[in-house]
Amino acid sequence: MPQAMQSAVRRFLARYYLDEEWDSMALLVPVEALKQKQREALLYLKTTIGLETIGDYLEFGVFNGTSLGCMFQVLQEFGLNQVRLFGFDSFEGLPETDAEEDIGVWDAGGFKCHIEVTKERLTRLGIDWNRTFLIKGWFSDTLKPEFCQQYQIKKTNLIMVDCDMYSSTVDVLKFCEPLIRDQAVIFFDDWNSDGLASRNLGEKKAFDEFLLAHPEFTAQEFGSYHVNSICFIVTRTT
Repeated sequence: MPQAMQSAVRRFLARYYLDEEWDSMALLVPVEALKQKQREALLYLKTTIGLETIGDYLEFGVFNGTSLGCMFQVLQEFGLNQVRLFGFDSFEGLPETDAEEDIGVWDAGGFKCHIEVTKERLTRLGIDWNRTFLIKGWFSDTLKPEFCQQYQIKKTNLIMVDCDMYSSTVDVLKFCEPLIRDQAVIFFDDWNSDGLASRNLGEKKAFDEFLLAHPEFTAQEFGSYHVNSICFIVTRTT
């Protein structure tokens, strides 16, 4: 499907389900392509920092749990049963925002999926709830240093950014900055949805600003897993 058509379909679905719950089996992620990229990320990290030092997996924008489930299954393949998975989502759809960069791009309430629907789907996928946590709430409320203290989150090496909006991505990167201790592979799911990256908007704008504000990090492209996505290896140099 052409990129423009994929973006149009995604936005249509977001509006269609604005006030409804998504079906638990609705898939907006190419599962096998994502799992392959997750495997590549782990193989890369194995050669640079070693898998025994892998930190928690953090996902921002969980929807119905497809990406989280993929990561869990790939971690199982690698025998990484100690890695915890944290999924942050409002489960109320996209937030209201007054950020100029988001106005007219996304609709508040889009991509709503009830947390119980997500839990049910993840349970069917065999998730280990002893090390998987769904954090319900707006990022502005949940992404706080106190949360890391509460859950003893000290490090991350795998990050999924699927929160679509510029303002939300700013919150995510600010939260993750102290947790990237050595290297992290960051998956940006909606990097160029609706041509946002080509217009220097959305996740790209937030990431560019993050790198400019934090010269201690370098970023190297690491491919993608669908036409609108992109992945980066982010390395702390100092």
